[in-house]
Amino acid sequence: EPAVCFFKTENTELMLKMITPAMWLLERYNHPFYVVYTNDPGEIVYEDDYQVAVKVPDVPVTKFNHDNRFFDENSTRYKKAALRAVAALAKDRPIFEINTGGMARGYRDRPYPADFILEEISRLGCPVILSSDCHDGRSLDFGFREVIEHMERGC
Repeated sequence: EPAVCFFKTENTELMLKMITPAMWLLERYNHPFYVVYTNDPGEIVYEDDYQVAVKVPDVPVTKFNHDNRFFDENSTRYKKAALRAVAALAKDRPIFEINTGGMARGYRDRPYPADFILEEISRLGCPVILSSDCHDGRSLDFGFREVIEHMERGC
C-alpha cells in the first residue's frame, strides 16, 4: 500500500540534517521534491519517535492523462475522491494552486486542477494562486490571462 512519510515537528530539524545528502542529490539531478507542513497528514499507518507514515489518498494524478489515457477524469469515482481531498485540505484554509505548467510543457491543454475542483475550492471560500511551475523565464506567466478570464466567467 503506497504511503508518504512526514517527520514529526519536534524532530524535523534533526531529520532534515540527516537527509541533506539525499536532498542535494535530488537538486543536483533536477528531481522535484516537496517540503510539506500539516496538522492533519491523513490516515496514519505507521508511527515511531521520528516520523509518521500515512496512506496515500486514492486520487489519480492527471498530469499525463490527456484525453483520459489512463483513467476517466469525468467518472463519479474520481470526482468523489478529488472532492473528498479538497474538503479535507480546506479545513486548514490553504491557498490552492492553479498550475499551468503542464500546458507550458505541452502535456495538457488546460490547467490543474479541473473546473469541478476549482468550483468546489471557490464554494469553500479558499484562496487560489496562479503558478506555472516555471523553470524558464519565458514561460513564467504561461496561460495566466486565459485562466484569469476563465475564472472570472465562473469556471
